[in-house]
Amino acid sequence: MRNRRLSDVLLHPAFLFGVTLLLCMLIRIRLADLPLERDEGEYACAAQALLRGGTPFLDVYNMKFPGVYYMYALFFGLFGQSVVVIRFALICVNLLSTFWIVKIGRLYKDTNMGWLAGGFYLMLSLGRNGQGMIANAEHFVVAFALGGVFFLLKAINSERSSTLPILLSGVFFSTGILMKQHGAFYVLFAYVYMLIFLSRRRQLNRLFGLLVTFSLGVAIPLSLLCLYLFFRSAFPNFFFYTVDYAKAYTHTRHFSTHIHEISYIHFLIEDNLVIWILGVLGLLWLLNFWIPLRRRFFFLFLFLFTLSATVPGYYFRPHYFQLFLPSVAIIAGWFGAILSEKLPDKIESVRSLRFYLPSALLILALCSFTISNRTLFTGHRQNIFNHLYGGEVFFETRQIGEWIKEHTKPDDKIGMFGGEPEIFFYARRRPASGYMYHYLLMEPQPYAEFMTRHFMEEMEKNQPEIFIESNIEKEENNPVTYAIVQNWLRTFKQDYVLIGVVYDQTHFPNRLHWLSSFETSYDADHIMMYIYRKMKRTSE
Repeated sequence: MRNRRLSDVLLHPAFLFGVTLLLCMLIRIRLADLPLERDEGEYACAAQALLRGGTPFLDVYNMKFPGVYYMYALFFGLFGQSVVVIRFALICVNLLSTFWIVKIGRLYKDTNMGWLAGGFYLMLSLGRNGQGMIANAEHFVVAFALGGVFFLLKAINSERSSTLPILLSGVFFSTGILMKQHGAFYVLFAYVYMLIFLSRRRQLNRLFGLLVTFSLGVAIPLSLLCLYLFFRSAFPNFFFYTVDYAKAYTHTRHFSTHIHEISYIHFLIEDNLVIWILGVLGLLWLLNFWIPLRRRFFFLFLFLFTLSATVPGYYFRPHYFQLFLPSVAIIAGWFGAILSEKLPDKIESVRSLRFYLPSALLILALCSFTISNRTLFTGHRQNIFNHLYGGEVFFETRQIGEWIKEHTKPDDKIGMFGGEPEIFFYARRRPASGYMYHYLLMEPQPYAEFMTRHFMEEMEKNQPEIFIESNIEKEENNPVTYAIVQNWLRTFKQDYVLIGVVYDQTHFPNRLHWLSSFETSYDADHIMMYIYRKMKRTSE
């Protein structure tokens, strides 16, 4: 009897969820010191600027809303500025997202659904092909948006006053938008779900009250951001980069010519085939007419709107799909719970299967995750990054940043024509220009020339001690601005001396090479990055 009780505990979905949680957290801790990639470098550099008293869109320019900048700055302020702190922030938001998913499952009065969906999400969000170990903005969007989903369901299902839950729902959804504009698709899901669900129940008076209160909640974080930027004299720049430039950016690519890139989702499926099979079967199961419309609408709309969140800009990068992985996990968890409910309980053997089926599905998913992502357990950090990013220079940029920190003064600035903002973070030095990426200047968009001349003015004004030129993805799509920059670079670099180069990985395993005082020869055909230092005047 004791053995039976022990097996019931060990095979209970809650216990297996705990095992999954522990395993995923151990992997994240193991990989916490992986080098930053570009987006993380951008967020970290912007967070440093905020901690110095800076302002988004005055100190750094980008089309993204600045919510993640503040989240990074919050963790830096509490725990210090390091790569490990950034990954600790990722662990926190991932745990928060999982918490909301479990709570959403419990709202449907099915504890097994919560444990299954939570475990599934932990595995999906960590998958290597989805770049789950990188603290991208999508993780932060999901953490707040799922809180909005939870409070939305709680408000709609509540028979008591739903004012506070629906207000909190709007606030959470809106905060998700502040992390990245793609979070707006979660808000659209909320509006559509409320309109259809409550209209069918002929609760028009209640619907009006919920919509007004929800809209107020959505407006609060966005309004506070706009007011803050207005009083910091940054609102015109904020509007330009997040509206005018963002609109031009989306027109540089056309959906019809890049629709094939959405097929990248098959790499995510490879991360855990079991969960994706359950998710697809769950979507098909929703076609059954006997399933309550409320539940059908919720799952289908959540899936469709979160999938749509990956579309803006028509860049289907792997980490963008993090936005809709929660809906896959929730549907898969719901279907796994439904399977056990549909089994008859009059036969002893089937009754045992009914009890253990959710646990069996979680074990299968865990085995699939372990096999597909085995390199996360034992692989060397460099091999893991090579799988994710090929021949990128993220290990070298860390070395460059640390060298700059040791060989320059705290007040010195770094200039860059390229796209490696993580160097600014490692070096703890201010960028000489708010343009941390060069692709803004090289795109075939109407503001490119203005941005290019603005970039050059800032560089000439701040006279950086170190200047870095990167050959990575020059994107010579705008011949006018490319020619302007190349002509300017020839003149600007006359005051600098080359001190180091980074070679491509194919021909040079030891890619970073610091030049000696008398060394003038290097293989220019295979250089990915040049590092210059300002020449000392003889009078100095």
